[in-house]
Amino acid sequence: MAEENRLFEEGMTHYRAKNYEAAIQSFTKNLRKIPDHLGSICQRGGSWMQLREYEKAIQDFDTAIGLDDEIAAVYAERAVARYQLKQYKEAIQDFDKAVELEPDNAYRYSSRAYILASIGDKISALHDYRKALEINPNDPIVQNNLGLLEETMGYSKKAQERYAKADELLGITQEDRQARLDDAIEKYEQIEASRKANRVKPQEPTKPQTKDYFKVVKEVFTSKETFGDFMSFVKGRFAQKKAGKES
Repeated sequence: MAEENRLFEEGMTHYRAKNYEAAIQSFTKNLRKIPDHLGSICQRGGSWMQLREYEKAIQDFDTAIGLDDEIAAVYAERAVARYQLKQYKEAIQDFDKAVELEPDNAYRYSSRAYILASIGDKISALHDYRKALEINPNDPIVQNNLGLLEETMGYSKKAQERYAKADELLGITQEDRQARLDDAIEKYEQIEASRKANRVKPQEPTKPQTKDYFKVVKEVFTSKETFGDFMSFVKGRFAQKKAGKES
């Protein structure tokens, strides 16, 4: 048993160091010895996620759910993988299950809200964000994201209140906000200039008008950066939740 624990901990060390290929190798070695080692299965799935190998990640999460179908984090991670593969219906179903398993976890609602908003179901997303804030009103990311959503739905005054609250929670001053807004606009202009120089027709860019720099930055970001933003938001928690249970 000591050898199996060593291999799992070795994999976790690689994972924390963001050496995901080495982590996968260690978890795979452990699974050859103990095929149903839940921690290794989940963490290997998480490693595949970091490498954007979503189909492989889903295979591991499927296996994990087959062994234990009451871990909300696994459903949430599989939902993210399915979302990245444009399997939106299945992604929402997984988030539904995560919420069912952890109805008092604000993070489950806010994660589902992010996906719902991205696929155009704004009303459902609005309800989920508000539920998340009902449970945890001091989450600046949720305050900000709800503000962004409310702004697209015409609730400008409410949105500004959300942004102000997010700033308060993050300790951001008006000067900080203006500086970041200026920086985001500069990046926006640089991207547009680069597109024109390369004779790439822009996709009807709209110059940012809002004072909220979060929104400006989201408009400026490339798809790769947007992916990074989402993956930071939907943060995996296998190491914290499962290390004790699976080893």
